[in-house]
Amino acid sequence: GDAYRQLVKNYPAQISYVEVGVDKFIKPKVNKKYYDNITEVAIVGRLIPIKGISQLLEILKIVNLTSPLKIHIFGDGVLKEKLIIKSKKLQIEKNIIMHGFLNKDKLYNALKNIDCLLMNSKYDNFPNVLIEANAQGIPIWAPNVGGIDLIIEHKINGFIVNKNLSINEKAASICEFIKFIKDGKFDSLAISRKCKARFDWKKTIKDILKLTY
Repeated sequence: GDAYRQLVKNYPAQISYVEVGVDKFIKPKVNKKYYDNITEVAIVGRLIPIKGISQLLEILKIVNLTSPLKIHIFGDGVLKEKLIIKSKKLQIEKNIIMHGFLNKDKLYNALKNIDCLLMNSKYDNFPNVLIEANAQGIPIWAPNVGGIDLIIEHKINGFIVNKNLSINEKAASICEFIKFIKDGKFDSLAISRKCKARFDWKKTIKDILKLTY
């Protein structure tokens, strides 16, 4: 992410790059058009201010008016109770399921039935959860902060948007993103395969070993 780019800038001859590894690649859902009324969306991460989840709930209230949502929140943190209170104020608490923190195996299993992953971080260097979602063929919507542009290719494995968009602009973008999914324009199998080719843990180990011998 940003840390890597800064190191390369300062020490170009001394830095080698090895991708992070993912060790679970579950066969993604068959990619096809679908027009189910409900879109299952996931928010994954610590429930802390920098993740921008409070604003994301405001955005999703708007999205839910035209694209009905089931919002799955995976994670725990200091904002948990405040987010529950906010969801009630926004009158979307019936759309939300708070799963709490799940270990990797349980999280992977829970993501099987998710249509997309949403992220609204104010900053995130190189979030592994995006890779883990793509490994299952799940497309991602996220702002262009930190090293997210090193993971998401716009309209290939997700949507990457300007971090300075307003709440209404972000809502409009997520509506477009959901339509893109429902129209079958993301190739889930291709997303998973490309992710595996780049981030497979076995490849990561080989690349590390090359640097040590």
